[in-house]
Amino acid sequence: MVAIVSFAVTGWASVPDWLRAVAHDPLPAYKADTDGVVLLHEEVTTVDNNGEIHTIYREAYKILRPNARESLSRVMVWFDNETKLTYLKGWSITASGQEYAVKEKDAVEMNAAYSEFVTDAKIKVLMIPGGEVGSVIGYEYQQRRRPSVYEDVWAFQRDLPVRTSRYTLRLPAGWEVETHWSNHDEIKPAQSGGDSTWEAKDIAAVEEEDYMPPHRAVAGRMQLHFFGPGHSNSANDWKRVGDWYGELVRDRRDSSPELKKQVADLTSDSKTTMDKVAVLAQWVQKNIRYVAVEVGIGGFQPHAASEVYRQRFGDCKDKVTLLSAMLKEIGVNSDYLLIHTVRGFVRADSPSAVTFNHVVLAIELPPGTSTDGLLSTFVDSHKRTLLIFDPTDDMTPFGYLPAELQQTHALLVGANGTELIETPLLAPKTNSLTRSGKLKLQPDGSLAGEIEELRSGALGSEFRAQLLRAQESDRAKTIESLLGNNIASYQLTKAQVGSMRDVREPLFVRYNFTAPDYAKKSGNLMLLRPRVLGQKNWSIMEGNKRLYPVEYDEVSVQSDSFEIELPPGYEVDELPDPVDTVFDFGEYHSKVVESGNVLKYTRQFTIKQVIVPTNRLDDLKKFYRQIASDEKNAAVLRPKAGASGN
Repeated sequence: MVAIVSFAVTGWASVPDWLRAVAHDPLPAYKADTDGVVLLHEEVTTVDNNGEIHTIYREAYKILRPNARESLSRVMVWFDNETKLTYLKGWSITASGQEYAVKEKDAVEMNAAYSEFVTDAKIKVLMIPGGEVGSVIGYEYQQRRRPSVYEDVWAFQRDLPVRTSRYTLRLPAGWEVETHWSNHDEIKPAQSGGDSTWEAKDIAAVEEEDYMPPHRAVAGRMQLHFFGPGHSNSANDWKRVGDWYGELVRDRRDSSPELKKQVADLTSDSKTTMDKVAVLAQWVQKNIRYVAVEVGIGGFQPHAASEVYRQRFGDCKDKVTLLSAMLKEIGVNSDYLLIHTVRGFVRADSPSAVTFNHVVLAIELPPGTSTDGLLSTFVDSHKRTLLIFDPTDDMTPFGYLPAELQQTHALLVGANGTELIETPLLAPKTNSLTRSGKLKLQPDGSLAGEIEELRSGALGSEFRAQLLRAQESDRAKTIESLLGNNIASYQLTKAQVGSMRDVREPLFVRYNFTAPDYAKKSGNLMLLRPRVLGQKNWSIMEGNKRLYPVEYDEVSVQSDSFEIELPPGYEVDELPDPVDTVFDFGEYHSKVVESGNVLKYTRQFTIKQVIVPTNRLDDLKKFYRQIASDEKNAAVLRPKAGASGN
């Protein structure tokens, strides 16, 4: 529990004029489910001649619903050895007019490190009293920092509506600023003396929609790059970003006698160069524990390869540096690839060093190398074929690219210069689920049988991760969830998993179950849903008109094949019609046929694009309505002539 110290303020002087002014500003009408409103977000950034930056932050909220009382009354401020917190204050004005004030001494200081993360960053948490529906909460703090890059971001769109957001920049004589805009038209600044002020008013909240792109990819923001004499590391184009990072990693990939020996030992039995590459890649992936040590410039700069090898731990850029050094020992070149794990956050027209949060490796394939089985390849502007590999993700096999890193911008930094690329989108078949079942229907409507699944790519790694996270005694529950999402009443009677720990192989799952009352009686007829498992219908496409595109986690191909032996004394009276629907973003095909006393249901569901733009959402709705109809359809069984049907 965090102890909160607060006291009522009887005088008027403690609540600043700026907060009192916005507290009395009349508000427009908001939707009934709006938790609160940002009355003011303001940043005033001053750059000194010596490059030091001072920023004053002011923010004020009005609480509109009870569930927002705690979150909007809590202030969390980050700082570290290079970012000093000069002061922190908070105030509130309740709906009844009572006023409160708290200061930095009332805050609780916490270390920002968490599991597998070491940093010099700390957090001060300040709880502002008086938070109730109708209260206005405000706070102000100042930070002083000497940054590694002279960049800033004005994030003026939130998950709450914003009345006023303002950013002021004060630069020394001779300094310049460049701005880049994302998800919003450019706003021209007002000039006053040496100040440039950008202001936005009545900004709509980023509405929450299922399967929308991440907030950071759709929210409006302005990136600033300011630079002047002696500050050439400011990033105002992608080449300069690459040059800056190239300097940070210079000499970091130098080898050591211990590292040379390790490479020789690991590759001694490998027949080809690519065999050696795969062995080294998998060794770093499995044997270097992920621990981020980010103190000062360590947030950007990797540790030396020899140090990472000796310590046997490091973060993404450390693991990439070590692997690159090891590959160099076998004569294979590789480049850093800076990327963000939120697809769409990095914009081609907004060059920035701080929009990346992850580093992977681009491995140059020797001329003539076959790319069979190497799915995550691309050709750069120098006609080199490069294989992207993420040594941090231990669920991803060599030659594959994690789904969230596909079809997004990344910055290639290496000896051949800097190049912004778009990572490849792998074919749907690389993420596959093939499910087959042999089942038997009883006269009382109960269904029993065996299901086999083969999962590869992201559909395999996601389910594999669930199984590995679960205790061995709880893994059956993970498999039961497959049944529970599709069958109202069931019992899992047997389950086994193959290749659970070998990410190079598809995940194999086999399970047996019984489901009483699966088929429904209607008079002397029996209604049987041939689509036993695997619900694809998406109810999210119904309801209000969407504001944002639909973004899938990955493209995929998912196939189902169920053979259901009919009960003695029954025959088919009517079968559902086949379904064939094809769009550029997806396909769906299904059919049911009778063969002797067995019903055979087959279907294939394919997603071909990860993002479906808003102008295609009507077609996407039609697509899912056809799927929903097919998934609900039932085969009608009737008693054979002379049979009772009981």
